[in-house]
Amino acid sequence: MNTKSKRFKGRKTAHASLNDQLMEAGDLLERQNWQEARTLLENLSANHPKVAAVWELLIEACASLNDVQGSLLAVERLAALKPANFDIQLTLGRAYLQQRYPALAIKTLENLLIPGASAEQKKDAGRILEESQIELNQILKFYDLSEAEGYEIELRIEHLDRLMDMGEFRKAIQVGEALLKRCPDFAPVHGQLGIAYWKVGRSVDAIRSIGKVVSLEPENVQATVEMVKYLFWMGKIEESCQWVNKLSGFQFGIPENSLPILEALSLIGDHQEVLQVFNKLDLDSMEIDKVSKANIFHFAAAASAISGDIRQARILWEQSIKNDPTFELANMNMADLDKSVGEKNGPFAFTIMQWMPKALINDYFGPLQKLADQKNVTLIARFTQRFVKTHPEIVPLSVSILPRCDEETREFFIMLGGSSGEPGLMDALLDFSRGQAGRDQLRLEAARAVWYASNLPAGFESIWLEGKLQEVLLLGFDVTGDRQRTHNKKTENLLSSARKALDEWDLSQAEAMQLQAIALNPDAADIQYNLAGIYSRQGKQSQAEAVIEEVYRRFPDYFYGIAGMAQIHWQHGEVDKAEACLEPLLRRKSIQRKEFDVLCTLCIDINLARRKVTRARAWYQAWRTVDPQNPRLVMYPQFTESDIDPV
Repeated sequence: MNTKSKRFKGRKTAHASLNDQLMEAGDLLERQNWQEARTLLENLSANHPKVAAVWELLIEACASLNDVQGSLLAVERLAALKPANFDIQLTLGRAYLQQRYPALAIKTLENLLIPGASAEQKKDAGRILEESQIELNQILKFYDLSEAEGYEIELRIEHLDRLMDMGEFRKAIQVGEALLKRCPDFAPVHGQLGIAYWKVGRSVDAIRSIGKVVSLEPENVQATVEMVKYLFWMGKIEESCQWVNKLSGFQFGIPENSLPILEALSLIGDHQEVLQVFNKLDLDSMEIDKVSKANIFHFAAAASAISGDIRQARILWEQSIKNDPTFELANMNMADLDKSVGEKNGPFAFTIMQWMPKALINDYFGPLQKLADQKNVTLIARFTQRFVKTHPEIVPLSVSILPRCDEETREFFIMLGGSSGEPGLMDALLDFSRGQAGRDQLRLEAARAVWYASNLPAGFESIWLEGKLQEVLLLGFDVTGDRQRTHNKKTENLLSSARKALDEWDLSQAEAMQLQAIALNPDAADIQYNLAGIYSRQGKQSQAEAVIEEVYRRFPDYFYGIAGMAQIHWQHGEVDKAEACLEPLLRRKSIQRKEFDVLCTLCIDINLARRKVTRARAWYQAWRTVDPQNPRLVMYPQFTESDIDPV
């Protein structure tokens, strides 16, 4: 069928927007923008599956891109819409034969009982039927069945293959299970069923089916690789590695074996074995397409880079890109090699959709998007906690993948860890943050997620930054706006009078007003604590300390009572006690801005007393970042602006 002669040229439709989009697709094809045209037409086909013009143009776009599967699918859809069109049905029969589906080709052309076909059309159909029958006869030699039964079985197998190619996995399962009742030991059907089971989330059935393939065909490399992938994705890392060991007995030099074996080895992280297999390959003499060859070079390059041989990795990625200039993985890794130390992600063999099953990713991001639109952090945290709990494979996957994956995958694990607080995930993120793989900022984010989700006290962690191991201050709390405590009207009037007296330096009057307020509110920690400030201004230091100690004893959770007690210890040279006193404040999940000011000054003073200037500077930087206009920052002139790195 000459699809170009059928190209859409502004025919009228019931959908004006569809008409415009078809015109746009036609223009893209005219300008040979095949990829853009295919993307547009694939979107149109999803929304308008019964519009023949969409499929006609999609056939041309796919054919121009040498997308054989895409072309075949588009022809099938078009033939279903136009069953009486001899030309289209003939094209479908020819496509089936070219893709080694002889039974489907025969069925398509035998059903072609259309009057008015030309002699040339009938001749073409006869030739395709004859070639299809020859191909079918070769296949039927392997069946211990009659010709009629063999044809019926092969027709169902080819139908199963097409359903798999179209992603109709539930239908494929129905066809496959029915087939197994007729031929229970047919390995290809078990193999297709295993993949279909996995795609619909039936992992146990998938493992059983692939295991059956291997038992029937012990030398089946693809089935062994599928088993490795499924076990890995299920979080059964050790079991997956045991299956990888079985690959060592296969012939690496066979084109159809080499790439799946390298993929499996790269997935489990056996980089040395990847390089050993690669070094045994003679790629120049192997009959292998350029895309597959690009993948082989990529896996070897990633293994070399992870093993520390960056020079060799660069050479191999260059070879990968030479074979397939559009290969995204190779191009991303090459670009990463030229980044600064702090910006490098590090080598990776796969992206997130290959590291983990697509279903797992969709199960998380689908509902998450709806929750994100609601902007409810609590609901997101609860959903993530349930997700991690119902997907126990997340933890072992994070342990295996985090040191050697792409940035998007790392962000996924950080997001899960930060919201769920799952202990195993926290351990994996902490290990990642302490390593050198990944961008500096991403490792900092991982460490902060651990500190926040695990309720660790604010403190210091050694992290690699710009290629050097440095101490970084990590805060496990949020700094919020100040909330003013309110009291009854009479108390507020007394407190206002006390503040006015203080401003006028009438300390006796201030004390009297404050004591009256305390008498009315004996259980108000803030009112009692403020009395200590008045005593301090009066020079009554022992009385001020006594008030703070009483507040600390009676109200053990009151922030300023704890901070005041720590300050007393610091002033008396009891640095250890001061530091211990601050411990509960450093564990809080939320601190008001004024409280943060007090905490920072205490931590700066304590660290200066210990002569830990770097740590003191880190607290100063955190303080200045949160409250850059705070006038009390000038109390520490030794920390000039040039000393402080931007946060």
